[in-house]
Amino acid sequence: MNFIASLTRDSGELNTMFRLWQEHGDERDPFANVMITPLFMPPNGKKVIQNWREKGIIKNLYFDSAGFYVQMGKIEYTRLFSELLMVYRNEQWADWYILPDHVPTSGDAEETIWKKVRDTAEYSQMFYEELPSELQMKSIPVVHGFTAAQANYSLQAAIKLKTGYIGFGSFSTSGKSSSINKLTPAAYTLLSQITNKIAQASIKLHAFGVSTPPVVHLLRQLKVFSFDSIGWMKTAGFGKVYMPYVRAYNITYKDKSAQTITRYEFEEMQAITGHTCFFCSSFQQLHEKRYYRIMHNLSVMMDMMHKVYTPDHIHLILDRYSAKYNFINGEIK
Repeated sequence: MNFIASLTRDSGELNTMFRLWQEHGDERDPFANVMITPLFMPPNGKKVIQNWREKGIIKNLYFDSAGFYVQMGKIEYTRLFSELLMVYRNEQWADWYILPDHVPTSGDAEETIWKKVRDTAEYSQMFYEELPSELQMKSIPVVHGFTAAQANYSLQAAIKLKTGYIGFGSFSTSGKSSSINKLTPAAYTLLSQITNKIAQASIKLHAFGVSTPPVVHLLRQLKVFSFDSIGWMKTAGFGKVYMPYVRAYNITYKDKSAQTITRYEFEEMQAITGHTCFFCSSFQQLHEKRYYRIMHNLSVMMDMMHKVYTPDHIHLILDRYSAKYNFINGEIK
């Protein structure tokens, strides 16, 4: 499974993260696969991404459609089509191009969800037909829907485009503007059904925007090909840290509503999960410095991709720290 770092950020943040990673000797490569949203990418940040691309730091680059920004109310879905098409036609330096999707949220009425599902299917088809031929086979249509009927309708429309790579983006949502995606049992079941349907056709599946370490484990169980994440960065900004197979816990103690852990509990997690990195070698530094939390969380994501854990070890960690994610055959253990 491939981790795609979502990096629609400015040049200062990008350069700081890259410098910190390079300075501290971790040979794993978290910036090999990158996703940006070109419509909302700061120009100075785009220059950094182009530079990384030219130097071979980025091996696979994904252009996202800005469906999330429609969800956040920053652009109308009807405007997205023409503006995104212009960007894709003019900037043909990515490996993959996400087709425009209209993201349903958990708070939407049934008829609204169906409208967004149909919008995504119909506009994706039209958008695909408007793309230059060399980009059509690099495009990724997105499947949406909270029920089997909705997801199947969307899936069939995506398969008809014959791109060999599709995405799934209809996770349960919460938080401000429904901006937080969660993998619920229902979404897990839908994903399982989708992976079973596309397996025989050798179609790859991408999961959009769900990526806490326990969820990464579940996506791997479902044989998802790739997933994108900015959670490792945003979580750090809220004072929270990951550990392998462990949900986020707060260590800055500024958010009274967040579930916190003490230094002793954090060090116990280090021992149980076997995670070590420069950025968490000092709990005090991790507590005080946002960038250390960002880079620590990124290191944990690399553990999830590259470090081998036995099934017994995984279940031990999940049972102790993230029990609700201990899924077996689509149900919570």
